[in-house]
Amino acid sequence: MTGRRSVPRVPLLTQVEERRENFTTLGWTKDISIGGLSISTQQTLALGTTVVVRFGLPGRTRAIEAAGRVAWVVPGKSMGIGFLGLLDEDRQSVADYVATLPELSEEEAAGKSFALPEGRRRSARLPRKITVTLLWQDAQGQQQQDAAETILVSRYGAMVQTFTPLQPGRLVWVVVPAMNQKKELARVVWVNTATRTGRVEMAIEMLGAENFWEIEFPPHGAESDEPRPRGERRSARVEQRRNVILNWEDEWGRAREEEAQTWGICQHGALLGSRVPLAAQQLLRLRAPELGREVEARVVHSRPGFVPGYTDLGVEFIGQEKFWDVEFPADDWSPADSETAGPGNPALPGATP
Repeated sequence: MTGRRSVPRVPLLTQVEERRENFTTLGWTKDISIGGLSISTQQTLALGTTVVVRFGLPGRTRAIEAAGRVAWVVPGKSMGIGFLGLLDEDRQSVADYVATLPELSEEEAAGKSFALPEGRRRSARLPRKITVTLLWQDAQGQQQQDAAETILVSRYGAMVQTFTPLQPGRLVWVVVPAMNQKKELARVVWVNTATRTGRVEMAIEMLGAENFWEIEFPPHGAESDEPRPRGERRSARVEQRRNVILNWEDEWGRAREEEAQTWGICQHGALLGSRVPLAAQQLLRLRAPELGREVEARVVHSRPGFVPGYTDLGVEFIGQEKFWDVEFPADDWSPADSETAGPGNPALPGATP
């Protein structure tokens, strides 16, 4: 590159940590870019292994710490690690450092790609409300913490709602008080503003555990419930807003109660908008205060809602057909038939937030 300054390629001492096997190795890095780095070490790891790398740059007081994945391996000699995401300030530091280095020769550049191998198998996402604590270090190296609550969980991570927006690429410790302070390292994948004032939503990826939440997950793509058997009685739905109360036991046997609102009702159930994500097949009691009655029900489907911050729950009554005191015309519809119906969705004409 014309005008690029040329300085000696000073090897960078780099630490690579693989948390699942509690494995740490040190090696020397010469080839580095904003996409990743290659490290010379006899203790190489398997292709696709997720790691945490730490290294210092000349003139920088704080070490760079980032999540990565092994992109290529020369067993017993070296390996290439592709970054899974750098903080903006770290990305700039790496870019500035790389700009001072001489160009790689074609021979050196050959085979030095840090492109990541195909991603590991994903899992289904389940709605779960779990209180967690997030721990991280700020730019000054001071430990910070914040309370958060999961919205969706998967075998490899979660979507959480919290108070502090963290940059994508930030490494955080996730601690779950209800699971005997179980702790795991994760990285922030994306951040978005939540519907609740003062909150943010973040997606995090666990780095050292494939089923941190100890939940039985269905195969990927099986978040939806199975097709309903033919011949099951159904009725037309009526767009109707009613405030209801949901009561259920969570996975730790604790009694829970939350408010919800119907988007539509039918003879055999309802479509609800709820701030609480519940999993398909969850049993609960639905209470309608204005009717002075309640009914046993089960969640037929559970999906991120049309309205941000809400979960759409299709619930089906158990052993009850005339809960709503409404005459429904015959129609081929049930709570499971509408995947994303909600306010503003054509499945419920004329609905408004």
